Amino acid sequence: TRDLPVINFLGQRLKRAEKAEAVNVTNQLLSIIQKTKTDTSAIAVQAATNAITILNSSGYSFSYDNFDRIALDGADLSNGVFYQTSLRNANLKNTILKGATLDYANMTDANLTNVDVGMFPIMKHSDGYVASVSYCPTGKYIASCGKDKGIVYIWNERGEEVANLTGHGGRINCVAFSPDGQLLATASDDKEIHLWDVKKQKAMAECIRHKGYINHVVWHPSGRFLASASDDKTVIIWRRSGRFVRILWGFQKGVRCLAVSPDGRILVAGDTTGSIRTFAFETGKPLQKFKGHRFSVRTITVAPDNKTILSGAKDKTLKIWDSDTGKLLKTLAEDTDNVNCIKFTSNGKQFITANSDKTLRVWSSEYEYMDSFDGHTGYVNSVSFAPDEKTMVSGAADGTVRMWALEEGDASVKLRDGHTNYVSSVSFSKDGNRMVTGGYDQNLKIWSKNGELLRSMHGHHDQIKGCRFSPSGELIASVSADKTLKLWHTDSGTQIVSQKYGHGGPLTCVEWSASGKWLAYGSTDKRLRIQFLTPLEDLEDNDYKNMKRLPNFIELTGPRESLRCIAICDDDMTIISGGADKQVRIWQNKTGKDDYPDETQWEQVHAIEGAHSGHINGVAVSDDGKMLAAGSNDDVISLWSRTPGDPTVPPTKVTTLLGHYCFVNSLTFVPFTHTIVSAGGDGVRVWEEDGTQTMFMKGHTKYVYEVAVHPVDTGRIASVSADKTIRMWSAVYHQKSFKLTRIVSCSTAFTCADIVFDRANMDQQVKTLFDQLKSGPDLKKKDDEKKT
Repeated sequence: TRDLPVINFLGQRLKRAEKAEAVNVTNQLLSIIQKTKTDTSAIAVQAATNAITILNSSGYSFSYDNFDRIALDGADLSNGVFYQTSLRNANLKNTILKGATLDYANMTDANLTNVDVGMFPIMKHSDGYVASVSYCPTGKYIASCGKDKGIVYIWNERGEEVANLTGHGGRINCVAFSPDGQLLATASDDKEIHLWDVKKQKAMAECIRHKGYINHVVWHPSGRFLASASDDKTVIIWRRSGRFVRILWGFQKGVRCLAVSPDGRILVAGDTTGSIRTFAFETGKPLQKFKGHRFSVRTITVAPDNKTILSGAKDKTLKIWDSDTGKLLKTLAEDTDNVNCIKFTSNGKQFITANSDKTLRVWSSEYEYMDSFDGHTGYVNSVSFAPDEKTMVSGAADGTVRMWALEEGDASVKLRDGHTNYVSSVSFSKDGNRMVTGGYDQNLKIWSKNGELLRSMHGHHDQIKGCRFSPSGELIASVSADKTLKLWHTDSGTQIVSQKYGHGGPLTCVEWSASGKWLAYGSTDKRLRIQFLTPLEDLEDNDYKNMKRLPNFIELTGPRESLRCIAICDDDMTIISGGADKQVRIWQNKTGKDDYPDETQWEQVHAIEGAHSGHINGVAVSDDGKMLAAGSNDDVISLWSRTPGDPTVPPTKVTTLLGHYCFVNSLTFVPFTHTIVSAGGDGVRVWEEDGTQTMFMKGHTKYVYEVAVHPVDTGRIASVSADKTIRMWSAVYHQKSFKLTRIVSCSTAFTCADIVFDRANMDQQVKTLFDQLKSGPDLKKKDDEKKT
């Protein structure tokens, strides 16, 4: 069959099969795939295509598998995991690899005809240096050049090398496709410009000469002219045929870079003294001279609206100029290194800079830093967009040409002024207006909902392992490897409590109760502690400012190894914990009261064993209490159903989520849904209740330690990482809403009608809820109104 829905249905059926059956079927499907190494008949290839698609749909990880020489045709391997998978000489034509993890996959000599890739292959120069890249406007080719003995490399859109153009006698500094994609211009240290026929991949007869090294070449938007910049202190305008038009003088030293305005009226040139000059392209008449850079100008571009010019220089600044007057409008200081290339998107909403700090940076049209692409290990010298601007290519001094998916990169915004070491924890306030992060730099940082840093707080003397807002948002609790629990005022950033109990090990995690009256935290000393903030009769005053000490705490014992994670159900009667003993433990308050308890009022009612073969790093409970999830070092997420209100009923396993290939470090449920967001060493993933992975968000360059979902705008996800960054992601879920029934306590208890919460209609539904509250019993007491 070629019916993809049927095949995916079989994959989902395999996912839910009993273990013995699943292993048997999986082995049979793998055998079918392997048979195509010797049998490439149409029916064998189709069977293998179906088999591997079923396995992928079931969540099977292909990491480390040997698929050399297999034959497929049209397999859907979207979001598949192929970490270090060997696919040498494999026939993968028409395969869909959108969103797939292909880190270190070996695809040497594989047939990638019409493959839709998720992660792009890396194109390498043999000499270890790439000076310039250009994406052909037809979308079919990418050109790159460097020190390779006058060689121009031509690649197809899948990153396969299709041709080498030779003829230059020196290093090539620039490649540029004509606007119609028919010609390629190259500029070299041999003082020549070569024009190449792209279709025939042959040089035209004309070779154009300067008297010095040629640093840059740029086309006029009409495609009828091109301009070249040289160390001979000149800019020359040429016809498309190679015929000389005019020469532009007036430069004190060599001309480094050029740009033509999108309307074709202005030519801009930057030289090695730091000066920028503009000319009328049609006549060559000098217009303006800009002064502001202290060292050589390395790159220039004109914004799509033709009103501003951007320049990057060796003085580590990015400057914005008025194109008509030459007035300096703004200077953006780069804290790291030189700006080597600037490219605007066609709509003018963003631009990309290629930098000597080995990154590509994304900026808004208001010149605000938004994000960066990391991956190169040398100076990034050049960047170029694909025609549809969904991908871009970059060339660097590490000798590689890399392709980037802009849609994936644009999905996240990296916050600036962040931590100087690993960022380990993140939490939103309940109203969503603030976010707190903690890291190995021993600092807590509070951010606005727009990602603006509000304040930093220092007081811990070792790595911060967890930080959480209280339900009211007035306090922040933090725990650290320095064995202390600290409470902070959110508004002032003042530390009001620092409690150390002589723990046998670092504190690892912390969570607040829904009432805000107590919090729970764990330690490597195998203990789960419940800490009450103040006697209940004083809590209503919310007078935390005068708090000098914390009352006694209680300890729950049971875990055999370090405690790593905690979750508290909304009724405050159940605590879930996980740790290095590979068990998920469920604790219940036997009294059903949240008064000031002792150890005897809490008991362990369940311990989930055997579900994981690694440390439990994250546990989470859905808002309705019906679903429990756990993530582990074994790369697996287990999903369990619960019976809220009846602690005697043990959780029932629903499914296993497979996809992470480098630990699961954290997970959380999206509010009012059973959708799960998880963080691992490989990135951030989104899962539906049936185990289907719907999103894989990559951008962090090291382990992602924790994720948090915005409580109001649930399409926003925050993640923190060992790469020292905090990223904000935009997510689209396919969640199903569930019914949420609340018992509202007042002078006379009553039950609101069931309301099916749906984000699209949330405002109206909340209004309906309050209308029902208003029509309930008369609320006479102030305390009752407050609780309601």
